[in-house]
Formats: sequence, C-alpha cells, structure tokens
Amino acid sequence: MSTLLKMDPHIVLSLVNTKLRDRGKSLDGVCEELGVDKHLIDAFLGEIGYHYDPLLNRYAASPSPSR
Repeated sequence: MSTLLKMDPHIVLSLVNTKLRDRGKSLDGVCEELGVDKHLIDAFLGEIGYHYDPLLNRYAASPSPSR
C-alpha cells in the first residue's frame, strides 16, 4: 500500500487536487507521479464523499442522495 493512503484523506484530497490544478495533468498522470493506483485513490477519497470529475479535472464532493 502506498504511504499516501496512510495519510489523512483530506490531506490527500488537497494534494491530489493541487497537482491536478497546478500541473494540468490528468488523474492518470498524477497517480503515476505519486505511485498509486487510480482505483485505490478513487476508493480512498470516496470514503470521505469525494469523486473524480473529469470535466473539472478535480475531486469534488459527491452529491447527497435525495430523500
């Protein structure tokens, strides 16, 4: 398991979104740079309610389910 996935997920969220924004890379490129599988990052950040939005090229809060 990557050291990244042992960190606080909110810190990882900030780190990944900063790299996506500042370097203009794709999620695949950022994951390669960080040495972590994209599916693991998705699951890790999904646990705190975030999903990758390819149109915005960032992780965003998942919509709340309708009641």
